[in-house]
Amino acid sequence: MCLNSNQRLSKYKESLRTAWAYTDYNDWPLKYNSIMHLFADTFSYEFLEDLNELMENNTPIKYIARSFSNPARIYRIINTIVFGMKKRGVNLIKQRQIVILLLDIIKEMKYGSEFNESGKNIIMDPSDLEKLAVHSEFTPADEDMAREIQKFCGIIWAYTEAIFFRAHDLTKEIHGPYNLDGYFDNLIVRQYLNLSKSELWEGIRLLPCSDITIYTDYNDNIDVSIDAYNHLYMHNGNYIRDLRKFRIEIDGKQVGIPDLNELIPQIIETIENIHRQISSSDWKTITRKYADIYWYRKKPLRDLLRRDWKVPESVIQTINDGEVNEKMLGNLTKQEIDMLISTII
Repeated sequence: MCLNSNQRLSKYKESLRTAWAYTDYNDWPLKYNSIMHLFADTFSYEFLEDLNELMENNTPIKYIARSFSNPARIYRIINTIVFGMKKRGVNLIKQRQIVILLLDIIKEMKYGSEFNESGKNIIMDPSDLEKLAVHSEFTPADEDMAREIQKFCGIIWAYTEAIFFRAHDLTKEIHGPYNLDGYFDNLIVRQYLNLSKSELWEGIRLLPCSDITIYTDYNDNIDVSIDAYNHLYMHNGNYIRDLRKFRIEIDGKQVGIPDLNELIPQIIETIENIHRQISSSDWKTITRKYADIYWYRKKPLRDLLRRDWKVPESVIQTINDGEVNEKMLGNLTKQEIDMLISTII
């Protein structure tokens, strides 16, 4: 079914309710809501300036989508872009046009709905799914293998949160479940991306690989869903008991569980070194790192424009001169979340 703009905007707002309630916890290493006022509006303004220039240059949407690689990288920053527009007094019609454009870019990256309202995040089209099934080797799983895989998924998640704080979109895309008769009952694909971006952590050794993809096919006992913010929810079943088969790739090359386990000591070392560095930093240093990570989120736009992606000096100065917003240190209530959502576009 083809939705009109108003229907798409309504679905976008609705998709935020579950996601925001799920994510509003006391963020490590610093509550983001308490420091976002120091850089988020400038980030939003620059993002839109970059995007506008690309559109004026007649850059096809598919090129912009391809540069971002995974849809969550756009979806999770839409609300930041909207709040930035509101703060700068952009009129409502323009705000809605921008959100629709961003949703169009996301749709370019997905075969299924951009809102995941069915509980599925469908990125692969049927032909790619069939190609994966027919031409790729999967390993039958036992419970010991399933435990090793689930253990690794937990530790790599901790690694991604260490190197990118709460910017999950930069480094994770979970998609599926995919079903294909005779091949997949419930295929979930966990992609861990941008794992070796040393420009964000000078002096700290990161993993030697950029991307890890873990394909896991579960039996029919599993009931999971994935929301628009890429959160994976388990409703029924067990990741250990119900795993049928799996495939692991590091930088596109098929590997085995021992290859994952070889990465664990480096993962632990990196997490410890980052936590040690952050623990000895003041809040302004941490906020500047948050800004670095945010500007890296929009690096694909700057790459297309062939310009430097780094945080401008004016933002660094604003952070140095700024203060934490003490009122935003607490968790949002359901009523506050509903109120925020009601004010969006």
